[in-house]
Amino acid sequence: MALSFVQYTGDGATDTFNIPFPYISPTHIEVRIDGVLDEGITFPTGFTVKTTAVPPPDVIVEVRRITPNSSLLVDFNDGSLLSENDLNLLALQTLYVMQETLDAGQGKMGLNTAINHWDADGKRITNVAEGTEANDVLIRNQVPQLSDIQQAAQNAVAAKDAAETAAASINLPELNGKADQFLRVKNDETGYDHLPLTDFAVEITKSHFGDPNGNVPGDFVGQLCFDSESRLMFVCITAGDAGTAVWEAGVFIANNLPHLSFISHAPKYLDSVSFSIQDLFARSGNDVTNIKINWNQTVNITWTGLNGRAQSAALPGTISVTGGSNTVTGSGTSFTTDFQVGDVISTDWQRRRITAITNNTSLTVESNFVANQSGVEYFRGGEAPNTWYYVYAITNFVTPGYILSTRDVLGAGDTLVDLPEHYTQFRQLPFAIRSDSSINIVPFIVENWPHRPFIRWNLGYNSTDQASGEVRIVDAGTQTSFTDADASKVCPTISDDIVLWAYFGAADALVSVREKGVSLEGFQTGAPFSGSRQGMDLIPVRVDGNRQVQYKVSASNVSLYGYGFRVTKVV
Repeated sequence: MALSFVQYTGDGATDTFNIPFPYISPTHIEVRIDGVLDEGITFPTGFTVKTTAVPPPDVIVEVRRITPNSSLLVDFNDGSLLSENDLNLLALQTLYVMQETLDAGQGKMGLNTAINHWDADGKRITNVAEGTEANDVLIRNQVPQLSDIQQAAQNAVAAKDAAETAAASINLPELNGKADQFLRVKNDETGYDHLPLTDFAVEITKSHFGDPNGNVPGDFVGQLCFDSESRLMFVCITAGDAGTAVWEAGVFIANNLPHLSFISHAPKYLDSVSFSIQDLFARSGNDVTNIKINWNQTVNITWTGLNGRAQSAALPGTISVTGGSNTVTGSGTSFTTDFQVGDVISTDWQRRRITAITNNTSLTVESNFVANQSGVEYFRGGEAPNTWYYVYAITNFVTPGYILSTRDVLGAGDTLVDLPEHYTQFRQLPFAIRSDSSINIVPFIVENWPHRPFIRWNLGYNSTDQASGEVRIVDAGTQTSFTDADASKVCPTISDDIVLWAYFGAADALVSVREKGVSLEGFQTGAPFSGSRQGMDLIPVRVDGNRQVQYKVSASNVSLYGYGFRVTKVV
């Protein structure tokens, strides 16, 4: 019986599988479905693992423990105390690596000493290199079959005929005098022609209109787009929303592509709880080591630890909370030193963002608790609604990764806390994510990564898409003189510059927005048409040190939403 892995057969319905062996960390567990690594597994309990999707029937689902075998999980120093936990952890690492080595050896092809031959035990041998020497084994592909030879000859004749036909039909236009023009297929598909750049209204990026699928309403006829994934240029030739219009692909005959925005695809929004960050290379926060992260590393807000949220061990004392109240009462606690406003305080299942700290034994959270809990242990950090999380690249000199922390070292001068065990090197990355009222990540798009990126939320373009009000800062305002508005929901502490989206529910309404403390009139815009729900515009504005702005309106039914923010505090 294997000691470090177990295999199940998929039934098309089960997505949660038992882990029948012990392990040190969830990061040491891998699940492969039909040999393919599942990178989105979660752990409903300490003894079960859940796959990203339900495995199909009859495929092999392998759950395997892979304990680090190239580095110690415990590093003893001269003169240090030898704790039970550290000694046990070192012993477990040694035991688990031995078990995994034993399991790996039992699955290998062995020598049958009775006949002095290698024995494959009646199984096929795969992944064999092609033979090159006289005594090498030949693989099947190196032994031509008669039918294969006949088919190859027929294919060669057909390919020759097709190439001659295609060459005869190519009708490329003259290139002289066509510098900086767009080469495209004619609408009637009879050949190619050119269009000058001046015929295109604006330059856009198709995959970054307003959501990852590009489904944005509007008329994009004549607009030019550079798709940074396919490296192709497109021009829109029919009316319709960006996601449904017809786009033609082509190339530029030019050395320079002026004014094109090459939008990075990293990091990128993936789903409601996780996102991926592509290849990253940076120095640690104290310039001790380089941090190299591999491609498409997933960061999940529901996880704790590496590639998830930062969370402390149980803190001193106990707390009590009451259902229907947003007050936390401590006993033997040190709230003023262990927490700051914006942190998350967690029990074993209730988590809330802190909005005020009264003293060492009393604090207030954003929303009411749903049930009573008395004298329970508590933690710093966790998954909570309406909370900013700042992203850090971290390393322990062996395994790099990411962590989401409510602490902002760069913008607010905080002290980063609660790194995973043995992780000491970190670098704060120039962007932040925000959870909504349902504790999902507010969908985002990152532009100009990683140089002073602009983080833009995946928002709709009419009021019905904004019904949840997750990033609304002013709703139906009536103030006719400049009035303070809190922009902290749309502006993290790493930013001074935000862009607001104004929606006008009444005709001829005007709104002005400015930085608090500035005596100028600010940026003014208004509804251009008569009737209700007719106007919208984007408003750039700088926030003050408390993330406040000021606004005034000429009529009611004006709403301001957060459209995005520019990272202005970078390393």
